[in-house]
Amino acid sequence: MINRGNEITPITVYSNRGEPTLNINGQTIKGAKIGQTNVHYIFENVKLKRGKNTVEAKVIQKDGKVLTDTIEWNYAPTFKQGPSGPTKSKTEHVGL
Repeated sequence: MINRGNEITPITVYSNRGEPTLNINGQTIKGAKIGQTNVHYIFENVKLKRGKNTVEAKVIQKDGKVLTDTIEWNYAPTFKQGPSGPTKSKTEHVGL
């Protein structure tokens, strides 16, 4: 499980299989915007709950096959980062 310190956070999803949907703890988050490439999707202002958060990106392909990627984040304000943002760390995952 990855520790996160921001209650409101952007979530980045990379998908070369189509536009993903994002689910946080079973709730669908809508409104992804395209990032710098056509495989880069950004979900802005996603709210995490205190404690364990299950983050799932999902794509349904044209043939009906469902592709998913899931990660668990632990949100607590004590993990909040400084203004410089994330640093190189083996315990931190910035994108999904």
